Amino acid sequence: MCVRMSTRNRILRPYTAALIGCLSSVGVWAQAPTDAKPSPLLSTGFVSRPNPEALTPGQKAELALKGTIGPRALGNRLLLAGIDQWQGDPETWPGGMEGFGRRLGFRMGQLAVRNSIRLGTDIVFKIDPRYDRCDCAGFLQRTRHAWKRVIISRSDSGREMFAFSNFTAAYATPMITDHWRPRELNTWDQKLQGGTVNLGWRGVTNMVREFWPEMKRGIPFRVD
Repeated sequence: MCVRMSTRNRILRPYTAALIGCLSSVGVWAQAPTDAKPSPLLSTGFVSRPNPEALTPGQKAELALKGTIGPRALGNRLLLAGIDQWQGDPETWPGGMEGFGRRLGFRMGQLAVRNSIRLGTDIVFKIDPRYDRCDCAGFLQRTRHAWKRVIISRSDSGREMFAFSNFTAAYATPMITDHWRPRELNTWDQKLQGGTVNLGWRGVTNMVREFWPEMKRGIPFRVD
């Protein structure tokens, strides 16, 4: 029973967050993107103008570090650990400050491993880790661009290529970090599910990055 409940929570929580993210993205104009500050819970390093200058390995490492221990990253992990604590996930972990500390430690460790894998892949395959807003107009076109960037990345030279870092980080991370969770959650099904959910969540955050200028200004929705 505990395993079934924990699994259900793990499935529903990301999709609930994804639904909130998608609904938030619907309240925007379908127009060409404009310059604006990034959203409060998304790292500034992952939002770039079209055709930016290529980053050096050192600059990529700086972004990865900021995306791991920066204020926005810490805020995200505190929020996720709080949701885990509220839902009692994993159920075999205690409540109170001890349980919250364990859940926060897991979330921080998970993020550190994922960003380290992503950084190494970005450097080896010369992938630009920053998100580039679509140089186009129309809600559907910009939405397609946001989800396309889950599968197709932009290289340092500006050409498009398979998103090795997205998939490597998504599926390799739970192979390592799920060993820190209770044994009943350290299964191949959980690992594959976790990687797939991570890719889906990346698409949702890309939507927020894409439409954040309009969301910030509270512009109403229109479909072109």
